Amino acid sequence: MEQTTSRRVAAAPDAGEELAALRGELRRLGERVERLEALASARGATPEVLAPEAAESPAGSEPPAPAGFALPTELMHAGRLLLVLAGAFLLRAATEGGQLALPVGVALGLAYAFAWLPAAQRSARRGDGAGAAFHAGATLAIAYPILWEATTRFGLLGPATGALAFAAATALLLATAWRQRSAAIAWLVACGAAATGLAMAVGTGQPAPYAAAILGLGAATLALADRRGWWSLAVAVGAAADVAVLSLTLAATLPPAPQPALATLTVQVALLLVYLLGAATLVRRGRTLRGSLLAQVAVAVAIGGGGALLVARGAGGPLAAAVGALGLLLGGGAEWFGLRLGSAAERPARRIFLAAATALLLGAMVLLLPAPALAWAALAVGLALAGLRSGRPGLARQAALIAAAAMIGAGTLARATAALLLPASAPAAWTPASLLAPLAAAVCLAALARAPGRQPSTRAATALLLALLAWVGSGAVADAAAALLPGLGADAGLRSATATWALAAAGAVLAWLGRGHRLAVASRLVYPWLLAMTVQLLAVDVPHGRPLTLFLSLAALGAALLGASRTARSAPVTV
Repeated sequence: MEQTTSRRVAAAPDAGEELAALRGELRRLGERVERLEALASARGATPEVLAPEAAESPAGSEPPAPAGFALPTELMHAGRLLLVLAGAFLLRAATEGGQLALPVGVALGLAYAFAWLPAAQRSARRGDGAGAAFHAGATLAIAYPILWEATTRFGLLGPATGALAFAAATALLLATAWRQRSAAIAWLVACGAAATGLAMAVGTGQPAPYAAAILGLGAATLALADRRGWWSLAVAVGAAADVAVLSLTLAATLPPAPQPALATLTVQVALLLVYLLGAATLVRRGRTLRGSLLAQVAVAVAIGGGGALLVARGAGGPLAAAVGALGLLLGGGAEWFGLRLGSAAERPARRIFLAAATALLLGAMVLLLPAPALAWAALAVGLALAGLRSGRPGLARQAALIAAAAMIGAGTLARATAALLLPASAPAAWTPASLLAPLAAAVCLAALARAPGRQPSTRAATALLLALLAWVGSGAVADAAAALLPGLGADAGLRSATATWALAAAGAVLAWLGRGHRLAVASRLVYPWLLAMTVQLLAVDVPHGRPLTLFLSLAALGAALLGASRTARSAPVTV
């Protein structure tokens, strides 16, 4: 430290001379750039303009170069970029050498970087798109590293101040791309800003402000996509925003240094709002959302909404209640908006909004209710009945998903799985919620069977409920037999054989239901069901069984195979 101070004191008398030399070097660099620009303009001149000058030139002088004699445009722009970068390194050398104070050097470097933006605009006005891109690239190639070092290495800017400076620089560059209608500049800005923002988040250990800045860039590119048609750019920046918010969520939920809950929740909710409300705005403006943008909305709901659920549940208290209330509001709004979309072109967007509403409503109930499974079951029944009355199959499909979540949340699926695959354990205690959830699923199944039209999504929801109900019913029968029959609960071999017979009975029910037209998709579940029975027999019955119980299990599987072969001949063909 003392050596550095003495060196700066020794260099103080020569500071004026070195600054003058620095100005002279920058002036010479500017003159070189001007000569390169003059060469570029002379290259575009016509032979008629050059011919009189050649006639008036004195004898013996060197004839002018022909109009096409010039470096290729790309090499010229690359050379110009290198000269600009050389000037930036000259400023850096002066700063590191002590001729310029560190804050002054950083300020001059940023001013030097953004001094080339007007040159990018002039190049764009001349129709030189490559020149505009090179000048803008020079600005971001100088400005972003300076901001990164000023925040992470030198400590001149705090995390919040550095994020604001980073956002301001990105806004200026993106505004240049907007005014010049240059997709190339927009892509340069997006890639440079995303990489720099993530690097600053890692370098400072404070990802929240930089995730917010990248998210702001995502909102801006979404608006640019609407106005300029740069949809690929919006999707790419959206992916960067997803990565930033996901990193923030991991930092907030994992040790050793958790992030503040309020700041994390603010960014997570902002991600959800930007893409959910942005997609709704685009649909209202008559835009047909592309598949990549719909996927981005789904990912934003998963990362933003799911991350907010994790962080708010860990924080608890009023913060969790506020996030839950907001989830109910957003879920209800997404439900209302999705139901208003009725045209064929709006069908993909309607599915995304209804799926988002389902996820948001389920998560909000988790935060607001101590035991949300019963509320999920009631919501599923309400939506199923509403779908029956209105003739909307989308409501019935949504009810099926919520009913499946209710069976999982109530522990119904876990109890049935333990009864079928863990015969050595004690019979599970079935709570009222675990028994009511399958009843709600049965109501949703009836609504799906009566839904108009047989879309693939409707058949998929029907197959999901049928499989879950068959599995849960088999487990309930196995547990009931173990609880009612004396001595059966303590015999793992007999319990596994009972479970196999219960699965065989459920397979027979599926085959019988598949003979009708309303639940014809059940016939497609028979063969996967037989495969599951075979795996269960090999994995459970064989290790726990003895000759008598294995005889019972093999008889059950054989009877199921014979029944399936007979019912398959009379099953209707489903398309």
